Amino acid sequence: MTTEPRIVSATILDLRFQHAVMATLDNGESTELFRYYPDELSFSPEEFIGLTVEDGSERFTIKDMAYLGASYTPRSERLAASKRQAEADLSRANWWKAWEWKVLAKRSGINCILRAPKYAGHEDWSDIEF
Repeated sequence: MTTEPRIVSATILDLRFQHAVMATLDNGESTELFRYYPDELSFSPEEFIGLTVEDGSERFTIKDMAYLGASYTPRSERLAASKRQAEADLSRANWWKAWEWKVLAKRSGINCILRAPKYAGHEDWSDIEF
């Protein structure tokens, strides 16, 4: 299993009207995380130590959204919500397929048992007899 490189040091460069956050990773690479306007936001190099590049870049988004007065949901929460939504959609799709099969079977005069999930997020199955 490969782990993402972590930031071991960070530097903030003054680029005239903007500042750039440069990070050195534990694998020896250096990368620019983002640029920002110092009259709007402020960062310190210490707040990036130990983060991944993606998490370090996300710090800009969090502070920028707070500055703009907008709400922001962290990436981990967005991913968890997407997973829950996908599971719920799959459960609804499976229920709908079960209902369609039931209607088709009744029209055709076929007796059968269909296994379908009881509800989203659970591996418990119920038998639908028709």
